[in-house]
Amino acid sequence: MAGRENELNDAKRMKELFSKLLTKLENFTSAQELFAYFLAHIHDVFRHKIIPCCGTMSYKEIEATVDLLIIDKIMTEIGDGCDLFTINRSHIRGMIYWLADKCYVRWHE
Repeated sequence: MAGRENELNDAKRMKELFSKLLTKLENFTSAQELFAYFLAHIHDVFRHKIIPCCGTMSYKEIEATVDLLIIDKIMTEIGDGCDLFTINRSHIRGMIYWLADKCYVRWHE
């Protein structure tokens, strides 16, 4: 519905990348708490910043919002201080696609 069919293969790959990391670290409470924090942040940004405006925002504007308010923010918060595991931009995009697969976020009204 959002016209993002061309992203399907990348979305599946990044969702799987995050799913594997989530499974790998499922026994580490601190990692699970971080994931919960990041997933809640992503859900909040979509619910309050993206979904209400997606009818009026262009694809580029939505992507810029995702980059600025989600990916860049999480990467800044992680910084060099995460000794438990390495997380990158693809993992964060994977979190977005993981939430989308569970119907918690979407790119359309």
